[in-house]
Amino acid sequence: MIRIMVAVLVLAGHAAFAQEGAVQFNLLRYEGAYTAETYTFDAEFAAEYGMSIPMPFYLEVPRRKGVERIADGKPDGGVVKFTFATDPERQFIENLHILTATFGAPADAEDPMAFRLQVAAQVLREQAFPMAMDGFTNAQILALGPLNVGAYQTMELVGSYDDPVNGPMLIRIVAFVNPDREDSYVMLNNISRTLVPAQNAADLAATLAGRTMSSFRYLP
Repeated sequence: MIRIMVAVLVLAGHAAFAQEGAVQFNLLRYEGAYTAETYTFDAEFAAEYGMSIPMPFYLEVPRRKGVERIADGKPDGGVVKFTFATDPERQFIENLHILTATFGAPADAEDPMAFRLQVAAQVLREQAFPMAMDGFTNAQILALGPLNVGAYQTMELVGSYDDPVNGPMLIRIVAFVNPDREDSYVMLNNISRTLVPAQNAADLAATLAGRTMSSFRYLP
């Protein structure tokens, strides 16, 4: 039996960062130094901060001048959410919401990982994207396909939509299909096209969320 389960996606949080006045900012033109904060989300971390961590994992979240990072360890749906905004204006740049999902395969599948990646593609296209777009306009899927991120085979959906507060947006939904078990994480990334004028895969990988995704690791 194939189990498909995606956590409820609640994206209204990024609308709290109002677009008030023009901010001269382009994330992709920054030439300064980046630093990173490392996070080990495991049982010890969960106990210390009162979080629910269904599968331990590791992340490196970048920091840079002119950007504020807001972490939410108890988001509405999912495990953790990071929001990035201009500093000091607090204009929304992008966010990264980590959610749980289950991608199964039948016991007799010739290539279980390939099968599960196809299940992930179906989930992203038919469940995750429509749920994420609820309340927004002009939503469309731009690309859907496999993508190697760090050490993992993932399935990535890229789409666009209009946010009544933040204007034209991109969305990336990346399923990190767990190689060792059906339970996995999905990362949902909303990006302001005004402040992050991404044109290609290299631009998406260079965003703050893209850098964070590339550091992701499942832990034993």
